[in-house]
Amino acid sequence: MEEWITSLLIFIIPVSLTTFMAYLGVSQERMRRMERREHELKILQDMIVKERHIYSERAMEIYKAEFKESPDICKRMAGKKYKWDCHLISRYEWMSDCCDLTFTPLRNVKITYDPNIWNTGANVEIRQKYAKGQNSAKLPFNNLSFTENVKAVTGRYIMNELTYGLTNVKIDNGVSLEVNLGRYSDFFDTCAYLTYETAHRLHYGRNFKDLTLKDFPYRSNMDPFTFKNRFSNIRICTLTILKNFENSNLTIFLIRRGPSPFGERGEDFNVVPAGSYKPIFIENVSDPDAEGTKKINIDPLNTVVREFLEQAVDSHAYEKLSSKKILLQKRREIFADVFFMGVGLEPLNLRAELLTVMVIDVGKSPLFDGKKDLDSFKENIANTFEGSVIAKEFTIPNLEQFSDNLTAVPACRELFEFATDRFDELNELIVSNNLNN
Repeated sequence: MEEWITSLLIFIIPVSLTTFMAYLGVSQERMRRMERREHELKILQDMIVKERHIYSERAMEIYKAEFKESPDICKRMAGKKYKWDCHLISRYEWMSDCCDLTFTPLRNVKITYDPNIWNTGANVEIRQKYAKGQNSAKLPFNNLSFTENVKAVTGRYIMNELTYGLTNVKIDNGVSLEVNLGRYSDFFDTCAYLTYETAHRLHYGRNFKDLTLKDFPYRSNMDPFTFKNRFSNIRICTLTILKNFENSNLTIFLIRRGPSPFGERGEDFNVVPAGSYKPIFIENVSDPDAEGTKKINIDPLNTVVREFLEQAVDSHAYEKLSSKKILLQKRREIFADVFFMGVGLEPLNLRAELLTVMVIDVGKSPLFDGKKDLDSFKENIANTFEGSVIAKEFTIPNLEQFSDNLTAVPACRELFEFATDRFDELNELIVSNNLNN
């Protein structure tokens, strides 16, 4: 009996040692793979900040090649000719210069709000699919979302506020946008990962010049025009034009250069204001100053006002706009009108970009009391944590300076292309005195 046990142990022990050593080998390989992916994530996050415009241009080239046979996608009008130097992905009718909706007041754009938050109800399966690392084998921690991976590896924190996402665009006797509510992490987990996949493939792949959409597995499975496959956070980008300064006949526009609050962009140029379309919770309408249940307000003009105050006036506008009374007061003080220019998708992360133009009559605006002359205005425009604001004369050469600038974000370039193509019509709008609030 003892001899049998001894013989069995002699056979089992080597097998067990072999299995154990093989397990150690697998574990070590797994650790090395995780360390490599952590290193790649750190490197690529820095690369995305520095070279985001390059990745964006490459993504746009890939989509143009994919949609070249589609007559209504990725084209815009210049006069009566199609142009292929567009910077956003859009359907033909989404851009106001391609239909009869040029200079439609933003207040006339119908917003339909779906009260279901992104990670509840019908969206729960999609949210779970993309939130737990199922979108890639390249992330260090497959059981964590992309947002959680970035935080775990780099320590970068995202202000996970509520924000609106686009679910549909309808152009039929007017403009109608359908939106739902989610958080920044929903956008990062479903859309910002597109940026990471693109950077990873271009940085670590081979033959990147010959890449097509099918070489990006996550992107190729995401139809840009099917919004149910992601949370497409809406950013409202506004070309701000100011007129009627004291002691000057110049009309100017604003441009901002600075980092993204979330490290998503580098030192890129963008219009002022540009910011996420976020809800503002308005207090009881019958008594704005009374405590009690707050009602959500979906008016996109509120976002334009808030972001303009934050980025150009350096006001903590978001906190100050908590009541309807103060909100309406600030909107009257700016004395401006805002016009819808179109909707497009940023090619790199498929974020929805709502393009608008705002014309401000400085002479009539109480917001600029004490700084209505051009020199005082330039001295007092804000330099905030979101970047420095520059005032330029409203001329075609100055607009082209940024529409042709690769370091300007795509929405900015698209707006400046539009302003250049429709300069005379826009100038007529500027010189008119028919501004409303």
